[in-house]
Amino acid sequence: MTWTEKGVCLGEGRVFKEKDGSPVAFCARTALIKALDAAKKLGLTFTLGFEIKFVLMKRGEKGEFEPLDNDGHAWSAGRAMDHEAATTVVEKTVLALEDAGVYVGMVHLESARAGTPALEAVDTLLYARNVLSSHATSTGYRMTLHPKPFAMACGTASHVHISVDGDKGNDPAIYEPFYAGILKHLRAICAFTYSSDASYERVADGTWAGGTYVAWGTQNRERPLRKIAGSHWEIKCMDGIANAYLALAVVVTAGARGVREGEAGLRREVPAGMTEDEQAALGIRTRIPRTLGGALEALCTNISRILCQST
Repeated sequence: MTWTEKGVCLGEGRVFKEKDGSPVAFCARTALIKALDAAKKLGLTFTLGFEIKFVLMKRGEKGEFEPLDNDGHAWSAGRAMDHEAATTVVEKTVLALEDAGVYVGMVHLESARAGTPALEAVDTLLYARNVLSSHATSTGYRMTLHPKPFAMACGTASHVHISVDGDKGNDPAIYEPFYAGILKHLRAICAFTYSSDASYERVADGTWAGGTYVAWGTQNRERPLRKIAGSHWEIKCMDGIANAYLALAVVVTAGARGVREGEAGLRREVPAGMTEDEQAALGIRTRIPRTLGGALEALCTNISRILCQST
């Protein structure tokens, strides 16, 4: 493992290889490297940032894991930092990451900016999760990335912030087709970003889970894709049990395809609080899959369509 000033980077060589030195066909990190290389040929490079969302649990009297007494489950609330878990797990994790050269931008107590080159960002994400999990376990807690650990509470996701780098980055003629490509293939992308049956237990309208419609917004928790500023957008339809390498490889590939094919702009922004009829009037009728099986079916359909277009 090599270390950089910005964080942990495994290096280009850290991929699974066959005995003859050739890359393993289904190495997830290789898939992301190839996707980034293909996008670079279009002049596209990216900066990524991740929201590392997680749930801390304690052992109950019978040995089972249960929620903390004080979870701070509110926008910008600081009361969760009063819990001993804040010092025994969170603060120790932040210090350990800083020692490793990984900068933590914010500890944000929501319902739990992109700043690192794409491949390095995913490497650092996995390293940070491991450090966090280790500190939780060593102090008697349990850290989980499960999207819906408790049936009657909001779940957790793993939101991704993407910025298109360089002078092209903030040109709408570049970033709009990129994100339009992601929206166009979003139902298939969900097979990678929502990769478990448990993922779909979390996703519902009105639960801050990104909503169920294929649409985008700005200050809107009910859309899977959120524009922040220029080419800086947030992908909300990904959770912590997704393979981040594969998920980002697919996202980048879909976006790059949108740029290559000149995808005709984004669908109109859909504000929060609209009824289904009002959304339908704007042409927003497509929903993301409600099950993993539905996502896999959408993926197969999408691949078949692309293959037909290529022949």
